[in-house]
Amino acid sequence: MLKGLAVEDLHVVYPGGVQALKGVTASFPAGLVTALLGENGAGKTTLLKTIMGIVKPRRGRIMLDGSELRPRGPADSLRNGIYMASQNPPVYPGIKAYEDLAVTSMVAGRKVGLKQARAMLAEASEALGLSIDPDGYLGDMGFSERQRLEVIKALALGSKAVLMDEPTTHLTPDEAARMLYAARRLASAGAAVVLVTHRIAEAMVHADRLVVLRKGVKVYEGPPPKSTEEVARLMFGEVLKARQPSVHRSVRAGGRLVLGVEDISLPPRLKRARLEVRQGEIVGVAGVAGNGQEELFQVIVGLKKPVSGRIILSGVDVTRASSLARRRMGMGVVPEERLGQALVPGESIAFNVALSIHTARDGFLVDWGYYGRLAEVLIEKMGIKAVGPWQLVDELSGGNMQRLIIARELWLRPRLLVAMNPAAGLDLEGQRAVAKLLREAAGKGGVLVIDEDLDFLLGSADKIYVASGGVVKGPYMPSEEKRIMTAMGGLE
Repeated sequence: MLKGLAVEDLHVVYPGGVQALKGVTASFPAGLVTALLGENGAGKTTLLKTIMGIVKPRRGRIMLDGSELRPRGPADSLRNGIYMASQNPPVYPGIKAYEDLAVTSMVAGRKVGLKQARAMLAEASEALGLSIDPDGYLGDMGFSERQRLEVIKALALGSKAVLMDEPTTHLTPDEAARMLYAARRLASAGAAVVLVTHRIAEAMVHADRLVVLRKGVKVYEGPPPKSTEEVARLMFGEVLKARQPSVHRSVRAGGRLVLGVEDISLPPRLKRARLEVRQGEIVGVAGVAGNGQEELFQVIVGLKKPVSGRIILSGVDVTRASSLARRRMGMGVVPEERLGQALVPGESIAFNVALSIHTARDGFLVDWGYYGRLAEVLIEKMGIKAVGPWQLVDELSGGNMQRLIIARELWLRPRLLVAMNPAAGLDLEGQRAVAKLLREAAGKGGVLVIDEDLDFLLGSADKIYVASGGVVKGPYMPSEEKRIMTAMGGLE
């Protein structure tokens, strides 16, 4: 009897005929870290959702410690001892971290008082080497902090299996190292750890075993191969040699000013930030998480108002303008979280295209036939893997969601496109596709990319600013990699 998690002959077919899993059989032994790899759309997320009972398989079995499970939803899986640390952790703004653990414990079938929950959270946090404020409100936590909380809760609940969906995507190298150490500690505590990652090197170093999916089929299971090239061949069917997105830099960079950020402050995270974006160029903002990037994005797109400074969009002062007014003046926006911020879960591709494009224009009546046809055009033009315009966005892979989000913004021909971590969680092929779309946007206006992935910016941006300690430094040329990294470390 295998101690741990296993799936046998899993078949999943989504409405419309998309076959997401095709007879997948794989094991995830207790006490080991098993990396689950595959390109975007390979079936990784579907496999996790099936194990959690979110998606119902057409046939196949889910086994935990030798016993078959038939989860009817996430609560069932939680009660069975399976915890999923989501790539997009839920946010309940009004509750504290330890209260969140108490509620989750109740769902898992355990009655835990608030005092006990607080102690459990502190103990698990220390054991994993992940810092968290038990009294911190979820609504005040950043993305990476919420991810840490999810992993801490998994240990606190004594989970038998922990599914970690891209846990290092939005983390700095130091934060990622601590998260991977936590994964190892979870395995040492006896859990079967499933580590979903698109970073091949990360899997090679930190995983005991690999399971590789390609187009819904398991193509490999076993110890890490000897070379990253072999893993890339398994994932993509060919060896991808480039480490960074390959795009042709703009020959029109340096045109008219489309965005001017002038001494913007939003204490305590943003201090007199200055930058500019000109027509024809992609401008990057790099930096370690928590150095004001999120606040910079929110201020530029109109979600928050600065206490001082000005934002100039194509010669117009929009500092006090609403986010909707900015969109109608030609600002396109690609937020960090795809589902919830950029896309409405539970709705179709056509609905989400209409929601964004129709809102950016004046008018009330929605021509659904038009937006259905437009969605078909975008699907075909961008190579989005979808059954059709009325397929639910939830059923798309992360890469295809991002193609859709950027494609609908490009349809509006924005003067300025502002994107936050646009390639996060995507494999190399997906990153290249996003870089190509950003370059297309720069051909029609200007692009600002705020991203924690320095490699992506070095491979796609014309110039790069650095956010450090709330101050925006630069700009630097991508060839000045050492200066950029020094600035990111707060040493310049």
